[in-house]
Amino acid sequence: MLLVVSLLGTTLYAYSQTTLNSLQESFQYSLTLEEERVKEKFRVLAVWWDGSDLLNITILNYGKIDISVDAIYIDNKPATRFLSGRGETVYTLKLVHVKLTSPVAIVEGRGYDIVVVSERGVRCEYLWTP
Repeated sequence: MLLVVSLLGTTLYAYSQTTLNSLQESFQYSLTLEEERVKEKFRVLAVWWDGSDLLNITILNYGKIDISVDAIYIDNKPATRFLSGRGETVYTLKLVHVKLTSPVAIVEGRGYDIVVVSERGVRCEYLWTP
């Protein structure tokens, strides 16, 4: 009987240690990600449009950490066809030109809400009128 109780106690202790370590690692990852998000700062400098459905969005990274563009939304519709720039590392104080096919029809004189999202989930909103 004492052996069974000892085995159960040892198993319970090992399980609780594993669970605690897993929680600590998860918390540390979340904390590191949040610290990196605070250091991320970028903005849209310009949007170039040639009259077709192609856009070239120039983004400046002025934060304290490198970034990577993960997604772009135009009027809440995600861009799905990227020609270049998406996923590239953008070093501090450097530019990236993201070329993409617009998910919405572009009409001259109409305003568009462009949202750029980094891989860490930081968002930058830009109001653009061609």
